[in-house]
Amino acid sequence: GAALTLCSVARCSDALKWAKELWQWANGQPFQLDAIKYEIFCLVLEQHSLHKECDAILAQCRERFQALGAPSHVALGSLINASAEQHDLQRAEILWARFLKEYGCKPDAVAKATRAKAHLMCGRPAAAAAIVDGENLTLQLADTLVQARLIVFHSNLDKSAFKRLKHALERTSPIMCNRKGSSQYVWRRIDQLASKIRISPAKVSFKDTLVSLNARRSVMAEWKDQERKAG
Repeated sequence: GAALTLCSVARCSDALKWAKELWQWANGQPFQLDAIKYEIFCLVLEQHSLHKECDAILAQCRERFQALGAPSHVALGSLINASAEQHDLQRAEILWARFLKEYGCKPDAVAKATRAKAHLMCGRPAAAAAIVDGENLTLQLADTLVQARLIVFHSNLDKSAFKRLKHALERTSPIMCNRKGSSQYVWRRIDQLASKIRISPAKVSFKDTLVSLNARRSVMAEWKDQERKAG
């Protein structure tokens, strides 16, 4: 298990090769692999866009460990996060639908946060905000919510969008401002930009609105101002 986890952290071709060798070796041993090891191997495959192989291992995991609720919400979150990092929203939504509809998985806050992250990183901030709305906020959900609402407001300058942004700032303040470091910076910067956009929108470029780390690593980082979308 530890060796497979190391492969998932390394995320390189050598790690993939090693993971496959470990998997082949383990399947030839007298001991039985547990559900967690299946899920970790699925993650390694997903990180390398080996979707068919990942799906096959997921199916085996479901067949063997259905009674234990596997594949679990932990696997759901990690797999969708891998899709988000690859800017593959279609794959993220396929996995989401499969886990919920076929496996009966109940997503936790982490899984919901990774789905919102996938939409944000794939240039769909409005959809990302909609996923977060109504949820009990964690730090990850809060970060996505304020970032997404800022982008949407900058894109359409609508009064209702500004109102939703201010509401998001109010909701996330207790979570993000009580922490030192990047979370507090992101919240304060977005709060400043919200006021600046309302007064002088032309002075704020689209790239200026990409404050959070996920937004700066998203497909939107390559957009020009005329290509901006509310998503």
